[in-house]
Amino acid sequence: MRKGDPDDPLLRQVLPVSQEALRVPGFVRDPLEEDVAIQTTGLIRKYRSRALLMVTGQCAVNCRYCFRRHFPYEDQRLSLRTGSIL
Repeated sequence: MRKGDPDDPLLRQVLPVSQEALRVPGFVRDPLEEDVAIQTTGLIRKYRSRALLMVTGQCAVNCRYCFRRHFPYEDQRLSLRTGSIL
């Protein structure tokens, strides 16, 4: 990354910009339609032969282009304390 350059391509992958909060016709918050595929805490199952297990409360890097950027990771985190571990 180039220090002090807000247009650096690597920085733009992780730095949010105000335009991202704008609603754009034709675009939706959940493009992967995963909200309806949540089976139980931490388990997304859209396809019969596949499942996605969410074991942490956040992604390592919040990439600006990610389709899961609005996914409720904190709500879907598995926890030993709450007994929601599979």
